[in-house]
Amino acid sequence: MAALEPGHHVRSNRESGQGRPDVMIRPAQPGRPGVVLELKVARAPRASLDRALDEALAQIRTRGYAAELRASGAVPVHALAVAFDGKVVRVRAGEPG
Repeated sequence: MAALEPGHHVRSNRESGQGRPDVMIRPAQPGRPGVVLELKVARAPRASLDRALDEALAQIRTRGYAAELRASGAVPVHALAVAFDGKVVRVRAGEPG
């Protein structure tokens, strides 16, 4: 993600909306895409990867994590959920809300 600089600012655990998204990629110039990433660990049997992805996307929407990106003029804003279970990784895109 460091390779995205200087065209984008990559920040982690910074306040946005009603919480702190794990990673936010904000464009340096308005009108360029921005991304909110929420990371989850899914450990069976308590949680499946699909359930962790659903929870991560819901968290992005309900807590308004895209607020800072929208305020900075990012268009479009992408929401990505990333779930890990050991070496297995899944990514799901969704609406940022």
